[in-house]
Amino acid sequence: METLKMGIIGCGNMGQSHISTMRGIDSISIAALSDPVQANVTEAAAMVDGGAAQFDDYNALLADPGVQAVVVATPNFLHAEVTIAALEAGKDVLCEKPMALTVDDCDVMWNTAQRLGRKLMAGQVLRLMHPFVEMRELIASGEIGEPRSANIERISGSWLFAFAKSDTWRMSKKKTGGLLYEINAHELDLLRSVFGEPTQVYAKSVNVANPNHDYEDTNLVLADFEGGQSATLYGSSASAFGRTTGTFFCTEGSVTYRWGFDEADARALRYQKFDDDEPTPVEFPDDHRAGLRSQAQSFAQWVLQDVDPEVTGWDGRQSVAMAEAAYESARTNLPVKVR
Repeated sequence: METLKMGIIGCGNMGQSHISTMRGIDSISIAALSDPVQANVTEAAAMVDGGAAQFDDYNALLADPGVQAVVVATPNFLHAEVTIAALEAGKDVLCEKPMALTVDDCDVMWNTAQRLGRKLMAGQVLRLMHPFVEMRELIASGEIGEPRSANIERISGSWLFAFAKSDTWRMSKKKTGGLLYEINAHELDLLRSVFGEPTQVYAKSVNVANPNHDYEDTNLVLADFEGGQSATLYGSSASAFGRTTGTFFCTEGSVTYRWGFDEADARALRYQKFDDDEPTPVEFPDDHRAGLRSQAQSFAQWVLQDVDPEVTGWDGRQSVAMAEAAYESARTNLPVKVR
């Protein structure tokens, strides 16, 4: 079996999650690691069977001929810079979400990949996780008719404080982009994976519980799509309760999910048609790593065998376009077209 030799650029929490997932995939081997923080590289290296080359400068990793492709798991504000350098160095790239912090940067990244004939995947992994895989399959089957609307809620306490000591960049809007980039890029992509391309958004952004933060902790987004569908997203890190739920409203019924990691019963999916007496539960594997594993396998197959991928850089670009339009709408108090 041909093996894809991967480099990991950014060996913090997310980089180590990729390593933990990829080391269990036969078609991938971790060849090199890079992070300016030596402790991160040391921790990551301990996870790699057989060892890996170690660098404090990602440019040195990109110069290593033993690396075919890279994961970019740096802080958000560095994604564009590192991804473009990797593509120019002849590497295929799996870039963590958000793909970048502006649509213009995403376009440079995507166009560079196209020009050089390189593969660029964005880490929009939520659509590949259970129960979202099963939900999307149910909707696509037509069992509950055509999807016309949705409401998603993802709320929690202030996650920022959990990262403040080790990942201080997460406290800066300039470096994260804000919650719609850092967290809700996933939900924006999920909506688009069901409804198709977005056309317009209207949004409100406020700071409810964290006045010392330089960006909002709550966003309400109303998005329109090219097929005439509309959907709402309520995302907040200012809630004393934690909850992630969503309902997709279709022409013959609805499907609803509850998603979490803390409780045994926190993950559920069910649907009900209008003429059903009660909802039907949908079974799915209790596998938290399924999304990352599916993403990594899809990327390896794309690079090694040119098999069409589950997600591309274009999907990452569109998620950023929705977030950018939403923040512009919140600033102007007007609907904004999605670029």
